[in-house]
Amino acid sequence: MKTLIPNMITCGNMLSGMLSLVLAFHGHFVPASWLVFFAVFFDFMDGKMARKLGGSSSFGMELDSLADVVSFGVAPAMIIYSVYLKGFFGVTGAIVAAFFALCGALRLARFNVHHVDGSFQGLPIPAGGHFLVSFVVAGISLLLGPVRRWLFGRWLARAGLIQGNAGTRFLGPWNLAALAADAPASTVHPLALDWHDDAALDAALAGAVALHGPIVLAVVWIHGGAPAAPLAVARHVGAPGRRADYYHVLSSAAADPARPDAGRLARFAALPGLRYHEVILGFVREPAGSRWLTNAEIAAGVLAAIEAGAPRFVVGIVAPWENRP
Repeated sequence: MKTLIPNMITCGNMLSGMLSLVLAFHGHFVPASWLVFFAVFFDFMDGKMARKLGGSSSFGMELDSLADVVSFGVAPAMIIYSVYLKGFFGVTGAIVAAFFALCGALRLARFNVHHVDGSFQGLPIPAGGHFLVSFVVAGISLLLGPVRRWLFGRWLARAGLIQGNAGTRFLGPWNLAALAADAPASTVHPLALDWHDDAALDAALAGAVALHGPIVLAVVWIHGGAPAAPLAVARHVGAPGRRADYYHVLSSAAADPARPDAGRLARFAALPGLRYHEVILGFVREPAGSRWLTNAEIAAGVLAAIEAGAPRFVVGIVAPWENRP
């Protein structure tokens, strides 16, 4: 019993990590991130209970390390990959996320066989995992922040702020106000929604248009995990007798010559009063080789696309296609 109770608490740590992965797989990134924070409670309590009951064991130590790899290594890496890296940096994003989990596992393995007395060496994996998911919980955008601020500065009469959990970030009601602070409160109308819920998305956008007026300019960058969402948003852009601009930010895959998507242009062209603009995020060719766009280059490129107003705008280059990173 002395060892069973601490080990059951450790299993709670691993269960939190597994549930976090399941939620991330279904696109619920903020709840998945909160489960990583919740896992630290079990990680703290198992050791405290083991010391109190005198039930420390080698089995418990190994189980604790395995649970930590899942909850503070694999789960945060998957969340960060899904929210910030997937679809925009190709295999590089997957490697970066996997590298974090790998380093966490190596650190745990090292200190399981090489005990060091005194202060910590390096960054403990719970702290590293919490640092990553805190970006998601806080609703921090690493990509289009400058674009948002430009829109607020130019369209001071009325600006909309729509966030969803299939885009580059998810923002709940508790932190939408933080982004709204980029402009006077009277000009910003935050709206939290779920890109995966078609009915809720349609109702929320219709309600926002009815309350605040038509959308005349939309910059839309939605994760590929919600393929129907961009067109659903487009149906609510514009108004009878008034044309509107819709800037659709797409990953470099949209320029893949082996996978053309002529149907996308036709679907948006069928919407009356909508001027559809493709903004394709390419790559940069340098003497040492090719690389993906930086966050600053993406934001600057999207702003340049809006200023140009062209039907198709490529940030960076997409040809020759075989030179992509």
